[in-house]
Amino acid sequence: MGTALYATGLGIAIALMCLLGNNFLQSRMEHINEVLKVLLLRARMPHTRQPVKPAAAQENGVKRYA
Repeated sequence: MGTALYATGLGIAIALMCLLGNNFLQSRMEHINEVLKVLLLRARMPHTRQPVKPAAAQENGVKRYA
């Protein structure tokens, strides 16, 4: 009887450690996934947007720096 209780307790302890490890790895994977999404969006932005020049700088031919 004692051996069965010991084995059951050990099995529950191992299952809890595996559950905690799985939760940690799952949250890390979701964080890395979000960071990769942001990097991909930032990498695409310069190709999709056209630079807009101010109308005042085009009218009189004077370059503006601000």
